[in-house]
Amino acid sequence: ETCIVFPAWRRLSPTLLPLLDSLLGARLGYTNLSRHIWRVQLNRMPPGSHIKAHVDQGSYSTLAHRIHVPLLVPKCIRFENLPISAQGGRVASASGSAASVRPEWREVPMREGEAFEVNNKLRHRVLQSGPYERVSVVIDVAELPCARYIEVAPTCRGWHDPTCVSDFDVDEAEWRAVERL
Repeated sequence: ETCIVFPAWRRLSPTLLPLLDSLLGARLGYTNLSRHIWRVQLNRMPPGSHIKAHVDQGSYSTLAHRIHVPLLVPKCIRFENLPISAQGGRVASASGSAASVRPEWREVPMREGEAFEVNNKLRHRVLQSGPYERVSVVIDVAELPCARYIEVAPTCRGWHDPTCVSDFDVDEAEWRAVERL
């Protein structure tokens, strides 16, 4: 799989990689976690917002593990998923016929600073009932290491910009390098 190096990664990787190595490397059994990281994103969910129920799509959802590290999680935030048994929204009644039921959402406990894996192949959502924001780090960690890297130019204005992506391999030393100004 091809992994993408974003400009912010150049600035943040010297700080983030040692933390990710200690947080996830030993737990997942990887000796070189950086080769398995597909994405690291800092998410801020503004007050009054919600994330609608969905199932993640794309190769990251089938080939990588999605790890959440909640940094700021007020009690008014609920991360919920539907168990596999509720995904179809129908159950057999006592007579054996299928009957529509309201799915039972289950809360995924989130504790600040505690990493957990989200099964993003299950339908999930985030509800917010208060005036506070949620901040978390989301890390996609692949079972297999990245085969090659491409770099997004710092001047990128969007994916339709032809100068956005430099299509060349970035070796691991460059992946871990600090951007020099």
